[in-house]
Amino acid sequence: MRFIKEAANEIEIKKGFRQISIKENRFEILVNRVQQGVILDKHVHAFSQFGYCFKGVFAFTIENKTYTMKENDNYDMKGNLEHGADFITDIIALDLKYIEAPRSECSIIMNGLSKQEAIYTFENETIKLRVLKTKELNSLYEIVCEANEYLVMDQDISLFNNEKNMILDKHKIYQAIHTEKVFISQSGVLILIKIK
Repeated sequence: MRFIKEAANEIEIKKGFRQISIKENRFEILVNRVQQGVILDKHVHAFSQFGYCFKGVFAFTIENKTYTMKENDNYDMKGNLEHGADFITDIIALDLKYIEAPRSECSIIMNGLSKQEAIYTFENETIKLRVLKTKELNSLYEIVCEANEYLVMDQDISLFNNEKNMILDKHKIYQAIHTEKVFISQSGVLILIKIK
């Protein structure tokens, strides 16, 4: 029996902007593929938002401050802030939008996962977010995929345990059907999202 399934399909939002998404009442998980030169107009939404750049460079404006986001950079932004983006190169990025209690902070982590092996964990009353970055080839990394946890990765990876071996395609959204301890042998970035 498979312990993980693909959870979403890709659609075109506008010319040069393709998106894979899962949308529920309290959250949205989006994997964006955007071509150089596309502009995401400034907009506002009630969702708080976490973003992670898998590939490329873009200018990300929050209110009146602009940040240059590149591979491995991420941000966490409260809801109801005006924001938009200009895509300097082709990019692939993840956005997680979620409803939570009001807060005041907005943080940008530039090159936040540059170590050989790093785990960035973010958790509040709504979500648990884990970002695992592995650089070491030929090493096994053990993780526990929790039931109903979503997975997004920056390259094709193999997940395996004693009984099962699955190849997951990069930049797609997968959902764990039940809790399972698995091993990963490739290097790369794996983002795990648990909605509470």
